[in-house]
Amino acid sequence: MKTPRHSRTTDQVSNDEHARRERLSMLAHDARSALSDILGGLSLIPDTSLDPQTRQQLERIQSASEYLAQLWELGLEDTVPDYQANADYPLRLSDFLTALERRWRGAAEAAGMAFHLDVAPDVPAILEIDALALERILANVISNAMAYAGSGPIRIMFEMQSTTRLRVYLRDDGPGFAPDKLATLFDRGQRGAQAHRRDGDGLGLFIARSLTHQLGGEITARNRREGGAEIALDVPLSTAPSTRHVAPHDDAPPPPDLTGCRVLVADDSLTNQAVLETMLSALGARVETCSDGTGALGAVLDAPFDLAILDIDMPGESGLGVTVALRASGLDWADLPIVACTAFAQRPKHEAILAAGANAILMKPIKGPAPLAYAINQALTSKPAHRKAQRGAQDLLFSALQHRAHTSESKTLALFVIADLKMITRALMHAWQQGDTADIQRQCHKLIAVAGAVGETMLSTTAHALHCAIAQEAASDIHERVREALDRTESLIHQLTSQFSIKEFTLS
Repeated sequence: MKTPRHSRTTDQVSNDEHARRERLSMLAHDARSALSDILGGLSLIPDTSLDPQTRQQLERIQSASEYLAQLWELGLEDTVPDYQANADYPLRLSDFLTALERRWRGAAEAAGMAFHLDVAPDVPAILEIDALALERILANVISNAMAYAGSGPIRIMFEMQSTTRLRVYLRDDGPGFAPDKLATLFDRGQRGAQAHRRDGDGLGLFIARSLTHQLGGEITARNRREGGAEIALDVPLSTAPSTRHVAPHDDAPPPPDLTGCRVLVADDSLTNQAVLETMLSALGARVETCSDGTGALGAVLDAPFDLAILDIDMPGESGLGVTVALRASGLDWADLPIVACTAFAQRPKHEAILAAGANAILMKPIKGPAPLAYAINQALTSKPAHRKAQRGAQDLLFSALQHRAHTSESKTLALFVIADLKMITRALMHAWQQGDTADIQRQCHKLIAVAGAVGETMLSTTAHALHCAIAQEAASDIHERVREALDRTESLIHQLTSQFSIKEFTLS
């Protein structure tokens, strides 16, 4: 029986699903990059030049932006395959309270309401609880109180009900809950009598109860005898050994001392450059920056650094390509500690970055100095994973270039590698004929990156030797090195063409 014309084959469905995943992955990357610029830009505004009211509103925006970043990651965990969220740390109470106050005090005061936080002495400094879930619960409860409490103060109190249970109260001096609404207060769509004061769908308390139940806790509401409303949150704390990271600033090695260290920061975002430079300078580092991969590649091949922080997605050459090229260069400093800074959050991407030779991964958006210090400590104390020299070209393309989801795409990747090699060959020959040594060196940088990406160590070494010969003005070696580089490039093109059965080259 013939297949109906409107039916879709399994391959078509698979291709559509793969395309959907690619779109989600790219959306996640771009959104994280934008959030990184927002948070980074806010952190660079000098608050000493601001009046108190402006500073308060700036802190409110920054706290809300950080909260938005966490919500975005939570959504991506459910929609992007193999999504790797930022490290999930136990709740550090002082940081949590600071963020809560920065976000809500300004909003409360703008509405003519006071905002108070109180913590009992027996509440631990570190709580084993889902920090984002707790913040979402409180955000909805506080927002509800601000909508209905009038102009009185809002008070939030933290205390321990027992050694394993946390209790949080929110109290206001407003009119309280309508008695006939108390039984259904946490149901979906329920709104108070003052609902006309603002738009809403009556979801706030429903969300708060749903999240509380997910934590294994209970949430209740009552009218206080002395007037006003009270919502009480009772949630358990984990007693099992934590499988999450300990926050970098708790029970972990201190921030690294980078006094006098030469550190390269390569990122096409000037905001990220500035944020990283500020943090690294505070650790004592001498920071050099560049905005593209070509500049980063030239920098790491020309002279040794003590540390490099490389953005993975840069114009000119990716941070992955720079890493692979350096590892394959044979230089005395080829094992330079590298922190890969990336907005890519999928686990296979991270595996590919580490397999290419990075020592540690720093996720965007960068949430303060602690994650940076943690990544640097990790990079300084670990060794990069090196690929075996005898691995085949197809496997190398698969893991070192993009780590794509399907091996069938390796042929497409091979085509692009061949296109790069042919373009470099033409440019190198032209520069040689014109005696343009500066352009020869530029082509050497590109050749080292491409050769390193497919594991062709000999070609990478030859290109580096040519680069050094020009730098040392060793004219007698240049002719021989150029010819050797061209021969090895032609050999690699032939190898890839044969390996992937490419009969006709169509990319220019």
